[in-house]
Amino acid sequence: MKTLLLVSLLHFVASKSLNPLCQMMCLDVYDPVCGSDGKTYSNSCYLATRNCNSRLTVTMAHKGGCDSVASSAEKRSVVTCYECNSGVLFPNPNCPAKGTVNDEHTEHRECHSKCFVRDNEFYNTTIFRGCISDYPDLITPIPQDGYHGYHHGIIYICTGDRCNGGPFNPPPTPPDNIGNY
Repeated sequence: MKTLLLVSLLHFVASKSLNPLCQMMCLDVYDPVCGSDGKTYSNSCYLATRNCNSRLTVTMAHKGGCDSVASSAEKRSVVTCYECNSGVLFPNPNCPAKGTVNDEHTEHRECHSKCFVRDNEFYNTTIFRGCISDYPDLITPIPQDGYHGYHHGIIYICTGDRCNGGPFNPPPTPPDNIGNY
């Protein structure tokens, strides 16, 4: 019985290759890795074999299947964000620029990204609150949480339920501009 177990643990599978230089012996062990091409490979040996056969370089993005990280990242990225503006001509008391959002009278919804608060580049007293996934061209790449330069103004990025409901108090020294806008 021990011999049978040992033989099955040491079972090798030769990679199927047309190139004789790429004949590798890979353990038939499922220890998935995600390649930079977005494909899941059974283990790092199979990824190396793929590189040799195709003469393209695919690096290991991370351990585990490609789907496992995407699905867990998707689950983490669902947040509830406020959606409102403080008003350009007529102030919105439920969404003040310098105060806290009135939760009972302000629209909010689930988003699959981060929340933001940004000032209006033409009206310094007006701010907008929302979900970054609703505005894909707002700022790319999406930066870390905190205050960042944006167009001619400032944007605040945050991750957390209703994190964009507090007062908009950018730092006195404007941060550097980042991303494309």
